[in-house]
Amino acid sequence: MKRMLMWAAAAFLLLALVWQWQFTSVQENAPRQLVVAFPMGIQAPILAAVAEFEDSRPGVTLDMRGGTPEALARAVVAGTEAPDVFISPGGHEVRVLADKGFVDPDSMAAFGSYGLALLVPVAGGANVTSPQGLLRPEIRSVSLSDREFSSVTYATRQALEQMGLWREIEPKILFTDDCMQAYQAVVKGEVDANLQFVECPMRPGTVERAQKARVAEAYHFPKSACYVPRNVAGALRAAGEPELARDFIGFLTAPETQELMLSSGMRNDADLPLIPGAWGAKHEVPPESSTM
Repeated sequence: MKRMLMWAAAAFLLLALVWQWQFTSVQENAPRQLVVAFPMGIQAPILAAVAEFEDSRPGVTLDMRGGTPEALARAVVAGTEAPDVFISPGGHEVRVLADKGFVDPDSMAAFGSYGLALLVPVAGGANVTSPQGLLRPEIRSVSLSDREFSSVTYATRQALEQMGLWREIEPKILFTDDCMQAYQAVVKGEVDANLQFVECPMRPGTVERAQKARVAEAYHFPKSACYVPRNVAGALRAAGEPELARDFIGFLTAPETQELMLSSGMRNDADLPLIPGAWGAKHEVPPESSTM
């Protein structure tokens, strides 16, 4: 009887070990998913990188949530969206999320770069060729994006403060919910000017690109005008798979992936080396001097 009990216990233990091995094997081979919030303005280069990432990591899929950066950032704060990775066009949106405790600041990496441009409507627009032209009495309104979650607004304020123009121009500014609303205001002729990153959101293959004939880039700010806006990816502190999130950020900022994204339309207006860059508050400080 004792021997039978021993055999039964051994058989039960063996079955338990086999079940645990099978369960672990299934868990290890289970599909893994990463949710990524990204700005629609860089859809083509980001999706090109995503395709390469998924091909190189069998069993991993990326759930891409595109939108305006301001709306995506507000959704994270509100808790209506919970991405594992957040990508910011200009760096400021993800930096604010890090300041609020949503993004791990040590995970943030920068790639690409943007210039700042002044847009005016073509039809019936005032002859504005520089930021100083915005001071003229006939220029009544200038559209800009959200005050808190917008890299464009942050860069614009910094540039105009460097030029000593912000205080006089600010009363004319119409602040909108996001960069697309600010852009549409100048496309429709509802404002006299708008400020955006160069060629953003006017990307090839989009409706916005077709509207480009209705606006003109009247002025490009020099590189010394403000901090260098860059795309920045960061992992959320609440990421379901933090190691996979960091793996994706490392892949996204690798030199070979940046080459791929450049060939797919990513901008690098500051002509920076194709190596991942760190990001934080110190990267958004204004330049020490301006040549304007």
